[in-house]
Amino acid sequence: DKIITVRNWLPSGFPVADDITSADKLSRIKFVFVGWLVAEKGVLELVEATEQLVSEFDFDFELVLVGDGTLRESIEKGVEIKSLQNHIKVTGWQTHSDVLKHLKSSHVFILPSKAEGFPNAMLEAMASGLPVICTDVGAVSDSLNDTVNGVLLSECTPNAIKQAMTSYLSCPDLIAKQSAESLSMVQRQHDLEINCGELFEQFP
Repeated sequence: DKIITVRNWLPSGFPVADDITSADKLSRIKFVFVGWLVAEKGVLELVEATEQLVSEFDFDFELVLVGDGTLRESIEKGVEIKSLQNHIKVTGWQTHSDVLKHLKSSHVFILPSKAEGFPNAMLEAMASGLPVICTDVGAVSDSLNDTVNGVLLSECTPNAIKQAMTSYLSCPDLIAKQSAESLSMVQRQHDLEINCGELFEQFP
């Protein structure tokens, strides 16, 4: 009774999506990762999961890695060697406005981190109307309900990530349904005025 939870909020003026993200069976589903390209973010497992999907199935999709880091060069070399250019793209660092453009043009956000507090990139993705695939670390599960507005990974492994991605590739209709839930979650739990109000109420 002495502890309250005040959740993260979006900055004033953030362009919250006013419609849901959808993907019919003819569209090319686009997964997007935003963050540091380092081992702690699970990018090696993500790339391996994508490679397995390409070799095992005939899904038409792409993964866009937005960011930079110590693993960028090795990832780019691996993509070239394994001829995965049609499925994996690395953009390097982008301006915030360009990141928002990537989110807007994508269908599903994915961040299989091995450790997080509460990732702001996930919140921005949800506010952009995306279902999210994230590992169950930190406070992620506070705003990501498994199978409701995304997939909550119990572990950061290529197989777990592959299964999560496959759920959308095999049933694209999930995207629109979970997109609506992501937007609803942002409105319920991450409103700036409501959350700031809760915070300031604690001070005499």
